Amino acid sequence: MASARVTRGRATRKSATKKKPAPKTRRSAPDRGIKLPQAAARDALDRTTRELKKLQRDAAKNHWAIGRRLNQVVELGLHKARGFASVVEYAERSLGIARTTTFQYMRVASAFSEELAATYGAEKLDRALAYIAATPEDETPEDIPTLKVRIPESGDKPAVEKEFAEVSVPELRLAAAGARPARRKRGMGDDVPAEVVKFVEGAAKALDKAVGKKYAKGADVVARAADGEILVDVRGVPFDRAGVALRAVASGLR
Repeated sequence: MASARVTRGRATRKSATKKKPAPKTRRSAPDRGIKLPQAAARDALDRTTRELKKLQRDAAKNHWAIGRRLNQVVELGLHKARGFASVVEYAERSLGIARTTTFQYMRVASAFSEELAATYGAEKLDRALAYIAATPEDETPEDIPTLKVRIPESGDKPAVEKEFAEVSVPELRLAAAGARPARRKRGMGDDVPAEVVKFVEGAAKALDKAVGKKYAKGADVVARAADGEILVDVRGVPFDRAGVALRAVASGLR
C-alpha cells in the first residue's frame, strides 16, 4: 500500500516497500539507573572493583569514596553484569564487605559531603541518620552538624541533651534506640536510608487522612530494601478508596 509524503509544499508518492520504517525507540527499562551494553558494564564493574580494593587498604579514611562507588554500581546496575543479584552480594563476594557495612557506607555517601564524612566518620554519621529518622522532628542530614541529641536516662546517668559534635557513637546508639518506637511501628529496617524514612512517614500521614479514621489503623506505607533498591509498599487500603489513597501517598513522597 502506498503512502503520501509532503515535501516543500507538494505531495509525492512513495512506496512503503522502498524504505523500511525507522525502528521504534526502545522504552527505558523500569530498573534504576542507566543501562550499559553487557561488555561495557562488565569492564566498568571490573575497573570499579580494582579501585575499591585499593580504597579498602584504608577503609576508615576512604569510606565515603567506597560508598559513592557502591552507589554508582547500583545506579548503573553494574553488579548484574557479573551475575550478582544485588550490590550486597557483589560487595560480600568480590570485596569481603559485610552487608551492614555496605549499607552504612552507601547511606553516608548519599547523605553527606566527603568533607563532613571525613570529619565525623561513617559510623557516627550513620547513627545520626538513624536518630533523626526515629525522632518526631523534621530534621534532615543537613541539620546533623548543628543537631542537639537527646540522650535518654541510662542506669544512674540522667537524661541529657548534647551537641552532635560532643556525642559519642554509643550515646547516639542509645539516643536512636530510645526514639525508635515510631520507626518500628512502620516496619522499616535499619537498611532503609533515613531520608527515605522521613518521606515515607509523611506519606503515611497523608494516607491516614485520605482513608479516614475508620481505616487509618489498618492502612500503612512502609519502605524496604531489596536487591540494592528501595521498595515502597502500601497496604490495608479499602478498594473503594484506593485511588484517593494512592494519590495521597504519591503526594506525600514528593
